[in-house]
Amino acid sequence: MLAILIWSCLFKVLGENRTPKIVTSRYTTLTREFLYAEDAAERILLAAERYNKPSSVNLSAGFDISIKDLVGLITSLVNFEGKIF
Repeated sequence: MLAILIWSCLFKVLGENRTPKIVTSRYTTLTREFLYAEDAAERILLAAERYNKPSSVNLSAGFDISIKDLVGLITSLVNFEGKIF
């Protein structure tokens, strides 16, 4: 999802009119949590070294972001001036 959103914004900013608008209206209340792959790998190694219980371990970034806020953040970072629905 994140890659498609960035791609859509950049094509509009770069003048490629392949994506004239970004539609998010169905997803504005949903939230997602993103975890960087290197952070996940470090946490897996840390858990393997220090955790000795038969239950599962939840790897988490510790915060989530709404789709609406994520779209606002990405569009402002790439100077997207298209329409957001």
